[in-house]
Amino acid sequence: MKNVSTIACIAAALVPSVLRAAEGELVARPLGSTDAPYGHLEYVPPGYAEDGVKHPVVLFLHGVGESGDGVTNLEGPMKAHGPGKLIDQGSTYFAEQGALVFMPQTPVWWDANTIHAFLGYIAANFRVDPRRGRAGRGEVGHLESWVASQYLEQFESGVARGAEDGDGDSKVLG
Repeated sequence: MKNVSTIACIAAALVPSVLRAAEGELVARPLGSTDAPYGHLEYVPPGYAEDGVKHPVVLFLHGVGESGDGVTNLEGPMKAHGPGKLIDQGSTYFAEQGALVFMPQTPVWWDANTIHAFLGYIAANFRVDPRRGRAGRGEVGHLESWVASQYLEQFESGVARGAEDGDGDSKVLG
């Protein structure tokens, strides 16, 4: 019994350090490694584990060129455009905004019900500021932002808007 409680104490002590290790970094969460219905990249801003406040969410729904199974080729395509590209290149914009960034990967066209389930995963597992949600899109058009906007109400009063910068990259609009 003493060994079990010792192991539990060690495990409890390690969990916050694992969370802190992921802060400020773009982390791959392959399909099946979490309860999320998509494999995805996530970014948690520095200080998230300690600050206890709600954070804005940026949801980037990729275009056709970044499609994949959410497991075997998650990082490469998802860092080609949008927030993944910016964070990978060292941008501090999302850290400065205190933003949580999520970039799910789908092998086919986006499905509204699965996006809804993904937003539910985010809402259940992260401290989300419902007034500051954003959805961006890749080059496949306005549908992804429209679908996401239908479900950002899940965060209460979130508004989804996205814009392209000419090469399909998403921008966060204020």
